[in-house]
Amino acid sequence: YPFDYLDDFGVIGFTDWIETISEPGWHLVQMVIDPDNAIEEANEDNNVWTQYFYWESSLPYYDDMESGAIGWDASGLWHLVDDSSQYQNSYSGTTSWWYGQENTGDYDTGTQNSGDLTSPNLYIPYDESGPFYIHFQYWYSTESQLPYWDQRWLQASIDNGEFVNILRLNDDLMEFWHNSPLINLSGLEGHTIRIRFHFDTIDEIENAYRGWYIDDFSIAQY
Repeated sequence: YPFDYLDDFGVIGFTDWIETISEPGWHLVQMVIDPDNAIEEANEDNNVWTQYFYWESSLPYYDDMESGAIGWDASGLWHLVDDSSQYQNSYSGTTSWWYGQENTGDYDTGTQNSGDLTSPNLYIPYDESGPFYIHFQYWYSTESQLPYWDQRWLQASIDNGEFVNILRLNDDLMEFWHNSPLINLSGLEGHTIRIRFHFDTIDEIENAYRGWYIDDFSIAQY
């Protein structure tokens, strides 16, 4: 940005300069003073300042899973599934995340197994319009809807801290798409949150069921 009207020893700047970064991750920020060497200086080698910053997505955030795994991390049997699979199952569009195996259509590996589906880092801004809420669609078929066996947890990490349990899904109808409850994020403004779907079979018994599907994840104001 040119400041052509500054006198010698003049000082000027921006109190707030907003840049929209569409892709989260590491980005290079560079500031160049006197790029054309128009001002004679005793030291011409200190006119460039460079720094990498990690940009985080900000709320509101919506992902219908149709654009791929952008920003999501998956472990265990979690993977994206679409209409190219015989086990496709989605709330909207054709794509969702599924905890299951393409070769068998279930999560029975012969042993106890578990896995995590983890969202990108998402910054929660201050907004006078009201709080932000977590919401998603899910479908499942497991050993039981009771809380003692196959476990389905929603977990959260604040400012890259340890993940903690915030919601246990149980006593809900199987083989039916559900609206999740709205989870209020009041009090977390100014912090970064990461959401994780954690599935654990607990044991190796009775795991020949379809598994868990997640679709249409959002953190927004409702």
